[in-house]
Amino acid sequence: MEHIHIVINSYSLNHIHGMCDDEESGVPWGLSCIYGFPEEQHKRKTWLLIDSLARQVTGKWLCCGDLNDILDSREKKRR
Repeated sequence: MEHIHIVINSYSLNHIHGMCDDEESGVPWGLSCIYGFPEEQHKRKTWLLIDSLARQVTGKWLCCGDLNDILDSREKKRR
């Protein structure tokens, strides 16, 4: 991906956030890589972080990573 330049706007133990300048398409887009807080008492912080990062981006945005969150308790069961 030689045609994409990334500028990191912020980072922490739980995220890296930046803007990507795609020279090929000419369309800039946001990129956020998240590592969600694994402790139960901090789960809300993950979603507050995502919300904060989303507000910094206008246009296209890719948010990826390990959110350390589940939708249903059945996801915890081992197979």
